[in-house]
Amino acid sequence: MKNVAKSAVTSGRDYTFSSDGPLEGYETHYPLIAVKSCHYEGELIRENEDEGQLWIRVKGKAELEVYDTRTGIPFLYPTKIQEKAQILDDEDGEGEGYIVSGPNIDLDGLVLRILESSLPLQLLKNPDEPLPKSKDPSVHLMSEDERKEEKGNFSLDGLPEFPDAPKKDS
Repeated sequence: MKNVAKSAVTSGRDYTFSSDGPLEGYETHYPLIAVKSCHYEGELIRENEDEGQLWIRVKGKAELEVYDTRTGIPFLYPTKIQEKAQILDDEDGEGEGYIVSGPNIDLDGLVLRILESSLPLQLLKNPDEPLPKSKDPSVHLMSEDERKEEKGNFSLDGLPEFPDAPKKDS
């Protein structure tokens, strides 16, 4: 955990940083399991002293242990990050960035959040791998193409008509 006081970053006096090693001791969110190794470097910048806008510019690479979002099987995922983002004290509804409350910035924790937000929605070890088979016979997993084909074969003709529900008295 590398903490930097927000007040140490002033206009014209940027704070540079770098780190090597795993990011441990932090809560992760699906599909991320762990950060096995990470090298990052960057700087904290105060672009406008009057408005107090604090920014982080960071680049690096990491090896992440993640779940395959299709099969649920863990695998190692190498990734790179390069981002410039605003650091906000709280949700202001106007800016986009990372919320860091309090007087200090935990750089490892912030880089972990940047890594998590950079992960693709569909994280697949092997994109050509078929969908898993369900152990429950009432559940059928299908690809988007199979769904479209099956939906095209389905007709509402022949389904029974249901009467409208009786209206409740007000």
